[in-house]
Amino acid sequence: MDIPRLHAQVEETCMNAWPARKEIFYDGWLIRLANGQPSFFRVLSTGPKDLDHALAERGYAKEDETCTLYMNFRRHRAPGLERHIALDVQEKRPSPEWLDAHRRLSRRSPAEAQALHAVLDNLAIPAIFGEARDEEGEIASVAFGALHERMLCLQWVVTEPGQRRQGYSRATLSALLSRGREMGATGACLQVVAANLPAIRLYESLGFVCELYRYHYRVR
Repeated sequence: MDIPRLHAQVEETCMNAWPARKEIFYDGWLIRLANGQPSFFRVLSTGPKDLDHALAERGYAKEDETCTLYMNFRRHRAPGLERHIALDVQEKRPSPEWLDAHRRLSRRSPAEAQALHAVLDNLAIPAIFGEARDEEGEIASVAFGALHERMLCLQWVVTEPGQRRQGYSRATLSALLSRGREMGATGACLQVVAANLPAIRLYESLGFVCELYRYHYRVR
């Protein structure tokens, strides 16, 4: 396995799966612009160490260490689907019901959700949107995946708090992984906050057993 090439492919896929509203390349930097956000620096564990020290000296605090996990479909088959959970996968665009469920499950205000969901308008790669419903037919879990260069990146995994540990997240992700494989993906990746151990255990059980690199933010 060509590790540097794999790192580059995964990083490129993750960036394309969550595009900024506007991007500028300047003197070797990629500047991603959003609405009224303070300046954040994203520092990769594989990047230059002096950058992290320089930012710390200038008063930028470290936040949100995040793991980048990878699943090789040649070594790990997509998990079987839960027959007792109603699942659906939509392609290209999510339904209004999916968007409303994502807002509700992630506890965002309508304005916050609208700003976040605007990201989807900038997606330039194929996307699939998964959902799992509870016994009463309500959406209990959602997530989406975006496919780039045969790599599926999973994003926005969220489940109703009262419905956690009942298999809904696992079912949603399994459906996305299966559809991604049908679309020609040879592997999948995702990024998760390092302190979120329950989520990491779930992802490992699905086959995301390889941690490629980490990153954190510096913000003043």
